[in-house]
Amino acid sequence: SVQPHQVLEVMLYPNPASDRLNINVSSPDGSLDDQLDVHIYDLTGRRMLSEQFSAWGGVFSNQLDISALPEAVYVLVLETASGTHSFRFVKTVR
Repeated sequence: SVQPHQVLEVMLYPNPASDRLNINVSSPDGSLDDQLDVHIYDLTGRRMLSEQFSAWGGVFSNQLDISALPEAVYVLVLETASGTHSFRFVKTVR
């Protein structure tokens, strides 16, 4: 059987970001998985940061410390049991 694709609403802000990147994830139907894996890759595909988080009640909100990342464009990959979602953001220096 085919699993329906989970619809996620994702907000990354601020973009560009310097020290902290806020990530808010919700699913309109409340079906957000209990566990989220967040990875940040540079544009060469090198993984720069990985964290694992928990979501409650279909909502996830957290702040990533990106202060140690060099100034560049990055791809944030959000992995859930139902799929992978990618978002670009820019890391700047204040």
